[in-house]
Amino acid sequence: MNSVQIAEALLNMEGAAGLAELFSAGRKCDAVPVQVVLLRLFPDTSHDDLTAGLNLAVTLARLDAAEARAMPPPC
Repeated sequence: MNSVQIAEALLNMEGAAGLAELFSAGRKCDAVPVQVVLLRLFPDTSHDDLTAGLNLAVTLARLDAAEARAMPPPC
């Protein structure tokens, strides 16, 4: 799997809001359980692809959260 496929899988499993919340504190220990799950889900994938996929998923999740905050409330 490549990093984009890994990111899509993470976003589908956790949802953008869940990932953004998980990584909003900025503590490195928050990433450890996710990395363990990634290793189990994609055992033959390189560490670099797993890291890139996780970073991409978190970036997309944060962008989704920022976009949702920027939207005006419904009338």
